[in-house]
Amino acid sequence: NYQQQHTSLGLLTPATVPDGHAAHVTAQRQATLLVAYNLPPERFVKGAPTPPQLPAAVWINPPKSDTDTQLRV
Repeated sequence: NYQQQHTSLGLLTPATVPDGHAAHVTAQRQATLLVAYNLPPERFVKGAPTPPQLPAAVWINPPKSDTDTQLRV
């Protein structure tokens, strides 16, 4: 999926994250946000904006416990 941005993925598409492009896209967004902030910074009452953080892990069906992620013999 290259079009639908997901909030759980830091407003990135599902194809962007595993391809390794997430850091590049996030850096571009940060640069754009800083340009917008520097035009009239009074618009941003909470300070300079930042792009959403990527989650540490993303699951479709998360494991129920730590033992479910271990290989069972």
